Amino acid sequence: MPGQPAPGSNPLLTIDCTQLNVVDLPGDLPSPLIHSAGQPFEVSTNFVLAQALAPWIASLPSVQYTVRYFFESIGPGPNGVLATVGPKPLGGLTTQGPAQTRATVSLPTPGTYKLSVVVSFGGAPPITGFFEGPMIEIFA
Repeated sequence: MPGQPAPGSNPLLTIDCTQLNVVDLPGDLPSPLIHSAGQPFEVSTNFVLAQALAPWIASLPSVQYTVRYFFESIGPGPNGVLATVGPKPLGGLTTQGPAQTRATVSLPTPGTYKLSVVVSFGGAPPITGFFEGPMIEIFA
């Protein structure tokens, strides 16, 4: 699910959360999806506000978003919030990417985890984008 209001569902405003990026900071592993326990890595997301009101909403300094990254153990193990970025203003941009949504994180417990991200604007009704995946492996 990309978000609510979903792309194409509303002529005034939609949100599409399109990616959850994982970067191996030291760059010493063959995959950014495999990390040693406690080793820092970077997560970021990409999202787009679209439709008629998007440029106007992006220009309002009072409109802010929060990005929350979650981890869920596959099998027994910990689950929770990996990082929170924000609240941050859109700064006039309808497209936000790694430069605006980046967080450096680590997981101390070996295991396999599924990552997800939620971008929320609050309000009534709230504007929220979602992206699920990828899976990562943390080894001892």
